Amino acid sequence: HSAEARPGLAPSSQLRAPSSARQKSGGKEFVLVAIVAVLVLAGGGWFVLKTRAENAEKARLAAELVQKQQAETNRLNGLKNSLRSKLAAARLEWEAYESDLRDAERRAGELKSELRSLRDASPQKKAELSASLSAQELYTGWLKNSLLRHPAKLARVQAEEFLQSGAVDEAAAAVQELRSALDGIAGEISRRKEYFFATTAGVRLSSKPEGVKWILTDAYGRTQEGTTPASVTGLPLTHFAEGGVPVSPFTSVPAGEFTTGKITVRFLRSGWPDVVKEATAPSGENQVIEADFPEGAVAVRSIPTGVPFKITQNGTDRGWSATGTTPATVQGVPAGGDVQVRLSRPGYSDVWQNLAIEPGKVAQTLELDHRSQPVRIKVAEPARILVDGKLAGTQETELSALPPGEHTLQLDAPGYPPYRAKFTVAQKATPALSLAYSFKQLAAENITCPACSGAGSIQHHGRCNQCNGTGRRDCPDCVNGVAGYVDGDYGGGVIGQKMVMCSACNRKGYFICESCTNGTAYWKTTCTTCRGDGKVSKLQLPP
Repeated sequence: HSAEARPGLAPSSQLRAPSSARQKSGGKEFVLVAIVAVLVLAGGGWFVLKTRAENAEKARLAAELVQKQQAETNRLNGLKNSLRSKLAAARLEWEAYESDLRDAERRAGELKSELRSLRDASPQKKAELSASLSAQELYTGWLKNSLLRHPAKLARVQAEEFLQSGAVDEAAAAVQELRSALDGIAGEISRRKEYFFATTAGVRLSSKPEGVKWILTDAYGRTQEGTTPASVTGLPLTHFAEGGVPVSPFTSVPAGEFTTGKITVRFLRSGWPDVVKEATAPSGENQVIEADFPEGAVAVRSIPTGVPFKITQNGTDRGWSATGTTPATVQGVPAGGDVQVRLSRPGYSDVWQNLAIEPGKVAQTLELDHRSQPVRIKVAEPARILVDGKLAGTQETELSALPPGEHTLQLDAPGYPPYRAKFTVAQKATPALSLAYSFKQLAAENITCPACSGAGSIQHHGRCNQCNGTGRRDCPDCVNGVAGYVDGDYGGGVIGQKMVMCSACNRKGYFICESCTNGTAYWKTTCTTCRGDGKVSKLQLPP
């Protein structure tokens, strides 16, 4: 550069003029000046940059603050709208609960009016309606008290005041509390409705032994039946109990639990007296009602074994009996009374014994003797022995199982007519009945012929052809059922007919003939049994 370009500076020729020392001193100063200038320039640039950065940060923070304020404003406005909407819904829900209360009060009034109008209804119907009224009044009272003091009312007032004063967050907390309270009352109302109107009780029925019929009658007179064991549910709750003691039915009390009122259960088992149990079942419980039918047993023994028997109760007709054959032990016999054990089979007289039956014990009979007298039959000659038409042996036999009573005997021996007789067997354990026969002796013995009574002839009689043996005949002079004068005794009369004594047979019932003896006609034939001699051997006699 030329000197003219730099005003105020000396020409370069002048600069180079000083001495060397001055030249050195001037170079150092220049360097210092340059350093200072660089430092000054650097510091100024840094300051400028710093200032610019600070200003940019302030602008950014201000913008963020504006955004946050706008967002908060938007949030609060949105929350206010949401809270207002929730409060409006809560008001509607609360009004619905208040409407439920008015409906409950109206229903209680209707039931009360209906109960007053039931003059000619059955006691069971009145009891059922009274129970419904009691439950309705209790529910109405509970709902009224619950709504009057419910936390939801306070939470709603607080939420509205917070919202009006601008305390939106506090209002939101109060609305949340209001929501929780409303949700709680909804669940509580549902539970209380079930408690007052839908809840029923149940009982469990059992017996010893099982399989016994039962009939249950509830407080309304309605019945159910079945067999044990059983669970009966759906029993209506009619009483409000306090401290476990039933209070008079159908009255409102402030605290307690519902019960079913009096339940009557009748257990019926054939042979036992009915067992009647009364109880009350509290709500939510399954009370056990049990009946016990005490049993004993009977051991039946007899001589011989295999005899049919029947056991019946003495002094009562409860429909219980048992049968079997000896020996046997019969279980399940009604205890507490007497029974009769009777042995019975065709041809034998019954044998019996009375026994007292105790619970859990076995009553034993004696060895009831149902035997008959044994019979020994002996024939001197070889012969077939037939008893009651059946072959019982040859020449000699012993019978121990003949039923008591009369039996026929026939003995068949070669060369002799059959011998027929009868014998009687006793029903008792006596010594054997011994019967001994000899055909030679029987053929030699003659006795009076029973057919002709020794007369050698048989007399035949005939019936009177007028009275047919009755000794009475129709009156020939009857007029409209009135007898005229007739000789002889009058007999008994019937409508339209009079009977008189038969003059033909003089009330004997036989013909009158010229050859009669003592007024009885007869004619004789030779006796076919004795051939007219009036004698017959034992072998010729019919059984």
